[in-house]
Amino acid sequence: MSITSALFVFLGLVIFNVLGIILYHRYRLRKEQKLKANLRSELGRDFSHDFHDEVGSHLAKIIGMAGSLRLKLDAPDQIQYLDKIIQSAQSMFSGFGALVWSIQSEPISCQDVHLEISDFGNKLFDASPISFKASIEKGVVRYMYNTSVRDVTLSVKELITNALKHSQAKHITVDFTVLQDTLHIKVSDDGSGFSLTKIQSSGGLVNLKKRSERSDFAYTIESSKGSTFSLSIPIEHV
Repeated sequence: MSITSALFVFLGLVIFNVLGIILYHRYRLRKEQKLKANLRSELGRDFSHDFHDEVGSHLAKIIGMAGSLRLKLDAPDQIQYLDKIIQSAQSMFSGFGALVWSIQSEPISCQDVHLEISDFGNKLFDASPISFKASIEKGVVRYMYNTSVRDVTLSVKELITNALKHSQAKHITVDFTVLQDTLHIKVSDDGSGFSLTKIQSSGGLVNLKKRSERSDFAYTIESSKGSTFSLSIPIEHV
């Protein structure tokens, strides 16, 4: 190839790349404008619903089947890989849905949070012998501050997941009640309990403390016959 031909090829590649960059930035600009207008409302809501209906159910099945298979294995190396699969699937299941769901611009009601937790728990325990139930008192028409929805939801989901993995319980319940301007969420199990001293540095408790400080909600822990985590979240009238 001559120098002239090589130069033309080089210039052509440069022009092609410049046009590509321009088109890409125009595409990103249009996309960002559309997201700013819609993501926090219809897009966030619809995408969240799609996640729960499609991806969420499959992730829950993966978690359940991997957990059942783990109980039948004796090889430590295989168990180790299964634990990583379960942990990754649980992290995706717990985090992604709450993230997309909580960025809606509309106020999120206590009933919405209850339904989110109930749906998560029912799918998570689908292949488990443990009984799960999430209940809410009738007539609750109150709303959570959007800034705290994600941290509260993720905290409750992590507590439920930890109870599944460590409590050796037969029953796990989540109760929603409202007193004045506070939503109370109680996560209870009838398992073996734990030492409060030993769990002070555990990952789940560290995350709970961090989220409570960030989103301004309180929590208490009790463990005797089983365990109970009680969250108290400020709520609002809308």
